[in-house]
Amino acid sequence: LSIANTFAVYGSTAIKNANSHRQLQYEIGEKIATENLLKESHDRYESIFDGTVDGIIYTDRRGNILSVNSAFSKITGIKKDELIGKNAVELIKQLSPNLYNAGNITFVKTIMKGDAVSGYPIEYNNNSLELYTPMQKDKPGFTIMVRDVTERNKARENILNYQSDFKSLTNELIIAEEQVKRRLAVTLHDKLGQYLALANFKTNELNKLTTDSKNKKIINEITSFIDDAIKESRNITYELSPPVLYEMGLIPAVSWKLDEIEKNNKIKTSLINQSKSYELEKREQIIVYRGISELLQNVLKHSKADNVNVSFRLLTNVYRITVTDTGIGFDLDTMREKAVSEKKFGLFSIIERVKYIGGEVNIESVPKKGTKVVIDIPKVS
Repeated sequence: LSIANTFAVYGSTAIKNANSHRQLQYEIGEKIATENLLKESHDRYESIFDGTVDGIIYTDRRGNILSVNSAFSKITGIKKDELIGKNAVELIKQLSPNLYNAGNITFVKTIMKGDAVSGYPIEYNNNSLELYTPMQKDKPGFTIMVRDVTERNKARENILNYQSDFKSLTNELIIAEEQVKRRLAVTLHDKLGQYLALANFKTNELNKLTTDSKNKKIINEITSFIDDAIKESRNITYELSPPVLYEMGLIPAVSWKLDEIEKNNKIKTSLINQSKSYELEKREQIIVYRGISELLQNVLKHSKADNVNVSFRLLTNVYRITVTDTGIGFDLDTMREKAVSEKKFGLFSIIERVKYIGGEVNIESVPKKGTKVVIDIPKVS
């Protein structure tokens, strides 16, 4: 019994040791697997951290820099070993000395509170940088990202300059076109108009000298044709460049235009003048007149309106022209998409022309409730 008991004890101990050994091997295996996962995760983090094109620094809650990626050093020109352990606030002050002006100190406070910052601009070493931070409340540290936007800003500036040059060229072409129209209108009025008037006078004289009824009928027909030609010539002259615009100004020219529209179309027109005798420069008058004419043409072609009104008002800082109709209206977004797809930019060309002279165009339209277009031109003292 004693021997059996001893063997039982030894056997029990051996089993326990074997189980402990298996558990130890399992724990060692788990530890190795965990370490491999940690190493893999760390390598992945290092690859992402150092592989990104944006500069990244990571700090503790006091702002002391714990880690810096290669892109940050490349963007700023500051070496990593000069950054580790340095306080991020001092680094930001180095990047942007003006950051601590009264208006900019809130930027640093925003980071320290853990709030997000998006695209804070900094100029450093003739480069344009932007700072970003994610929401970092209740985090063990802060992540600050720096993006080099120098090339992007240059490209944007080039695009803006191109657009500005293009607009200037377009509007100079408009002025040149207007001058050509003006010369052509004057030629029609002074030469062709006079020849037609003279022809009309001669046919009337011939009619008085003729007693034959057949000849009189033919002469009367010729006179009728000449009268129609005179009217058409006059209409073409006014459409090309209404003399009233050059001789009397914008409002009389628009008033004449409205009278012509009402006379030739089933639509009522009205004009309200509260401009207090204020006048635009001649070039501005031409651009605004062409814009109003195009708006009125759109009313006739598309709005199915019964009434259209044009008003002129002198406000504190702007000269305001408003064109209102009682037509079917339209959805502005749908109209914009249609204009792009069909390459019809009439309304938007008006906006660009007005912008060229420093003005602004606002469009309000509701389907079945009409349209209101407001043109504001800055008042010149």
